[in-house]
Amino acid sequence: MAYSLLQLDTLQKIVLAVECLERLCADAKQLLKQANPVQCRIYQIPRTVRENESQPVTDIHPTDLSGTEAFHAALHAMTDWYGHPQYSTKVVNRVPGALVLTNVDESQILDRMAEINRSKTSIESLIPSLGNRDDRFELLHRHFPWLILAQLTRRLQVLPCSPPLQSCTFTWGIKTEIKKMTADQVCERLESFRQRPRSTIDDVPWDIKIDREIMAIRSLPASAQLRSRRVLRVRPLANLRYRAIDGEPAKTYMREAHTPILMLNPSRPIKLGVLKNYDVQTRSGRQRLKDRRHYEKVSDLLPIYLQS
Repeated sequence: MAYSLLQLDTLQKIVLAVECLERLCADAKQLLKQANPVQCRIYQIPRTVRENESQPVTDIHPTDLSGTEAFHAALHAMTDWYGHPQYSTKVVNRVPGALVLTNVDESQILDRMAEINRSKTSIESLIPSLGNRDDRFELLHRHFPWLILAQLTRRLQVLPCSPPLQSCTFTWGIKTEIKKMTADQVCERLESFRQRPRSTIDDVPWDIKIDREIMAIRSLPASAQLRSRRVLRVRPLANLRYRAIDGEPAKTYMREAHTPILMLNPSRPIKLGVLKNYDVQTRSGRQRLKDRRHYEKVSDLLPIYLQS
């Protein structure tokens, strides 16, 4: 397949940016190895095998690591960007946990982590110039076999000693992702399907199916509010609770727990919680906040809904 000069130039920029990111991460690991790890807790979540990537998750049994083993697992998670032929590359691998470190030069670590995250942001900003999804996949995986882009670009999290953290607990998150889309965006996504024909249960040709869907989307009124809705896979979350200061109430923030959180030079011990096993039967009994809006599905090929 022939690619444009813009695509090839963008790919070269990404290659150089990834090489820079690798160097920055190697330097950060060396700095962390010089610190004193006073608390280490990491949870290894079983990877999803390819044949199960489309199946709903009913249970998850993470492996609890602590001490030296957890410390080395946390360092590995910083550059865990690649998949394996046996496992799904569509399902992001997550390594929740926390490292509490002392005897650390905070400014040095914070500066290095900021550089790493800026590098990740720059890579992410280049991706759209690679073209459509098929072109992106082909170009990236030709130069980075088994790369999982979401793992490469996710930001590392580091917390300085101030404000003082009281605890970090872990839980499982389940939610529906809702994105606003225009009719043009939906039709562009449908057009991209022409290059990837699917088997159908009827005799209608694939191109005809796409034409019908595009015509149906174009026939909607200009005021139509289109939304992409999909249930996200179960994922670990971290709840960070800070100590009350100067009469101000304690504050709690929820963060994605995709990689271990680094906590630097705490003045007081930090409570690290336990990530329990996930069981869909146990979770199903919990009351969840419901979306009161009405959604009508308007596409058979995409999870696109008309919101009212």
